[in-house]
Amino acid sequence: MLMRRRGLVSFCNHIPKGQRIYDCGEPFRHIYSIRSGSLKSCTLDTEGNEQVMAFHLPGEFAGLDAMFLGVRPTSAVALEETSLCVLNFESIMQATTDKSTVHQSIYRMMSREIFQYE
Repeated sequence: MLMRRRGLVSFCNHIPKGQRIYDCGEPFRHIYSIRSGSLKSCTLDTEGNEQVMAFHLPGEFAGLDAMFLGVRPTSAVALEETSLCVLNFESIMQATTDKSTVHQSIYRMMSREIFQYE
């Protein structure tokens, strides 16, 4: 992935169809905001078959499912040419410790993602 960095956000452009963004079991470090294209989050069942857990479209986030355990419970794959913003979660939390409106926005974003899966 080719990434440019601007502050706390890295931009990834032209991720080809089929490329993995992250793999199941990796440590949680980043949240991904889809700028264009789409991703699917998937896992393997006990027989080794792929099970799609979610689709992520422009304006949505991927990778929030790893916050609880600290490791990725799913893998993410680009379904088409995709562009992402990669947000380093720890850096965002450190940079916003005294900015309650930013924290509220992050919690709202996470809550929205959780609500979509219920």
